[in-house]
Amino acid sequence: MHIQAKSHTAASPANLADFLDVLAEDVPGEGQINVEGVTGCGIETGSGIVFSLSHDQHEIGVARLRDRGYTVDENSDLFAEEIDGDPNQPGVLAKIIRRAKDSPEANGRPIDAVLVGAVTGQAGLFYVQVSFIDAPFFDPAN
Repeated sequence: MHIQAKSHTAASPANLADFLDVLAEDVPGEGQINVEGVTGCGIETGSGIVFSLSHDQHEIGVARLRDRGYTVDENSDLFAEEIDGDPNQPGVLAKIIRRAKDSPEANGRPIDAVLVGAVTGQAGLFYVQVSFIDAPFFDPAN
């Protein structure tokens, strides 16, 4: 299952490098958390960051961020597709976005975020996640 997470980089003041350092820290028994994909706009001015973590590290990474005072909401109501072949070609993203808009996951909703990521441990394999307006981001800690 693909999961996107959304957070603000604010632990006051907002700082993306500090946020990413929390995940990159080599914590005994947990190791470092790999950020597979990220997207955002206005990341340090209040809009937040949308990211995906290596699937086998997702829960540990989210818990670590929360333990450090970050609010993290999660969303599995999204369209996800691995990119077949060379991703750096004209029209590749346009075709994926068209399939996302026509998907049952979209259900007529406009696109909120497009995240492009690289699959951990599979060099050269990329994916796209598309989330939609009014997606039910949730905080499983609550």
